[in-house]
Amino acid sequence: MNAPAWLTAALALCASVFAPPAQAQETRAQRQAQIAHELFAASCLAHYGDEAALAEWVRSRGFGRTDPAFTRAVLQGERGEVWSATDESGEYVILLKPRGNCEVWARRADAQTAVELFERALLDARRPGRRIEREDDRTIDAHGARYRMVAYSLYEDGRQGGWAFIAIASASAAAEVQLRLSADWGR
Repeated sequence: MNAPAWLTAALALCASVFAPPAQAQETRAQRQAQIAHELFAASCLAHYGDEAALAEWVRSRGFGRTDPAFTRAVLQGERGEVWSATDESGEYVILLKPRGNCEVWARRADAQTAVELFERALLDARRPGRRIEREDDRTIDAHGARYRMVAYSLYEDGRQGGWAFIAIASASAAAEVQLRLSADWGR
């Protein structure tokens, strides 16, 4: 039995009026970028330069250390700790390094969303006595994938040296890690 044409048209109209806009639905990759950003903001941005506070923050969240072989591969001979923040939304790691240097990696994350969140957070961190300057924005081809690298410097009045905040993001499915966010002293 076929529905009358007017009923089909009315149902289609109702569906289009009451359906959420196509862009309103956050994708899984966008959510993963948001989670990685939240981890970065709560750890690396909130505690940059304070090694003890960073370590306490990670431990207080109940994150577990990664497998020793994975840790060695990630740190590549550098001192530090690698913690897993993986949950049902995706795979994330937090790297704690000397001097309060810190990184958050997301195996999968929407590159555009990640860079937008990263830049917004840094620009929102401007305060009197604190300068934040964009240093670099370029494309890098490496390991069979294309990455966008965005780098900012943070300088505080009365302090020698500064901090480098870097986002490296890829939309490529070939990228082993699609997002790396870092805070490094004097990089």
